[in-house]
Amino acid sequence: MRFERHWQFIGKWFNSSALRLLVGWFALVPIVVKVLEHMPQETKFTIENMSYVLHWELPFRWWLLWLASFVYTIAWVLYVIWVPSIVKRYRNFTSYKQEGHSPRWIVWEIYYEVPMGGVEKQRNFLHAAFRCIFPNTSSKLFKTLVEKKLAAKCCPEVKPLERPLKEPEKTYWTFFYENTLYELKISENDDNVDEAERELFWELYGYLAGSRPIKRGIVILLLLIGSVLILITVLQNICTVLEWIFNRLI
Repeated sequence: MRFERHWQFIGKWFNSSALRLLVGWFALVPIVVKVLEHMPQETKFTIENMSYVLHWELPFRWWLLWLASFVYTIAWVLYVIWVPSIVKRYRNFTSYKQEGHSPRWIVWEIYYEVPMGGVEKQRNFLHAAFRCIFPNTSSKLFKTLVEKKLAAKCCPEVKPLERPLKEPEKTYWTFFYENTLYELKISENDDNVDEAERELFWELYGYLAGSRPIKRGIVILLLLIGSVLILITVLQNICTVLEWIFNRLI
């Protein structure tokens, strides 16, 4: 499902104990290989006049598992670098509220998280070029805010704001959408302030969770490659055990 490829679901790949084991394996294997570099592949010993040979061999190719851990580690590093800040910091609206933010803080979250969000940035040449290359960045969120009436069209006398403006009872910010200036405002005196805050949070969260598709694709591809390598390692273990059982049966 497309929804499951969003950033918040990719993050679940990195919350398991299995990943920590893979990262540990990635760090430990080079040390072990160096230490055991000159160790013989088998050890012979005798117990009660019976000779035994102990083979120092894993039931799978250790370098495959190390390669899987290497790929997972790269995917994790890229995820930490690329995942939007709000997705990294909050799992949902409940965790956002537990931080004790004022309802008005969501305006600042939108301002900081939306790329090229400032008025001056929106109107300069570089931003126009950016828009031509990536037309569905912040405009997608602005379109949603306008269509859901979470932002209102400004009066002609209202001047554009580069940054959100904080007043005693409200915080507001302006942005351009389709050459029209709109105002995003949260007032603590509004009866529906909690609902407005929740709506703005989820619109921002959903927009950012589905952002940066190429970077998400790279992380997902690395996770799939790592998973395939681990599957091969598991199959090698199964084949080794089945071969041992088969040899004993015949």
